[in-house]
Amino acid sequence: MASIQVVAPDYSGMAKDVGIIRDALASTSFEVAWGVPRELNVTQKLIRKSRVLDPRRHRFCLNILIQAPFKWMIQDAAKNCLIPNPEWFSDMDIGQLRHVSEVWCKSESAVKAFRDLGCKTRFIGFCGRDVYDPVAASRPRRFDRCLHVSGSNAWKGTQVLLDTWLMHPEWPHLTIVCRVPIRRPAALPPNVTFDNRFVPEDELRGLFNSCGINIQPTEMEGYGHSLAEAMSSKAVVLVTNGAPMNERVDAGQVVFIEPARQQPHYRGRRYFVTPSSIEAAMEAVLSMSEAQRSEMGEIARRTFLAERAVLPGRLRDAVAAMI
Repeated sequence: MASIQVVAPDYSGMAKDVGIIRDALASTSFEVAWGVPRELNVTQKLIRKSRVLDPRRHRFCLNILIQAPFKWMIQDAAKNCLIPNPEWFSDMDIGQLRHVSEVWCKSESAVKAFRDLGCKTRFIGFCGRDVYDPVAASRPRRFDRCLHVSGSNAWKGTQVLLDTWLMHPEWPHLTIVCRVPIRRPAALPPNVTFDNRFVPEDELRGLFNSCGINIQPTEMEGYGHSLAEAMSSKAVVLVTNGAPMNERVDAGQVVFIEPARQQPHYRGRRYFVTPSSIEAAMEAVLSMSEAQRSEMGEIARRTFLAERAVLPGRLRDAVAAMI
């Protein structure tokens, strides 16, 4: 049986990527392992180098490298492909691209960025976890409840969102799930709950399904797991109008928050929204009827399911072309 190693650090966002790739390849004949990059001692480094000199010592036929071409993992496999997050692909990583046979891209903007670096690229798209709960969804959707989840990610626009909400005590209730330190008053208004815990998965899923409006003024994304999860839950989603988010959805599927400015960030883009742009998007949602919000949520889930359906085939084709 051909064996594949998915190489990614052991933290939340990367773990989601690994799980999705393993699930997508589950129906194939490939054995898929997760390799976590770690610092090596001198002996381990010599062993890894020997695998380059003697291909018979490769442990895997293919490495799927998530985010970066990790120096001491590329020797594990006969061939290497890379699924990068362009916004974190630094100049130091470029030198390792010589070990990568093909770059598999989650977005069209990533395809362009890595073609410009002289790489052979393949668009595979991606998908997120399905957090939809039919039992919870059978209850009336609460469009008077809003949700923003940033967790430990400092690039989700949490500060500007909270600052905006503090100016609007008349707006619906907003729950913020955030473990990143941000400025906030000692006493929050009644329409804001700030949860800085690590929220258990079942509780987080409950929030996704009970809050009818999901707000994501994100600064930058490699793909956007939070966007996919929100769409899967049938929420009305407010998200920054920038790549790669606006490559996956249009104004009929989400409500865009217009960025005031943007700037390069490594191979990607960083976007900055303002209180006025959040206000404009939120007022557009508040002006909708209950039926319009429900329909937008249904469209969002259909879009999520369509995106999810095509990934396994694209990944299988990509792997078959490499092995």
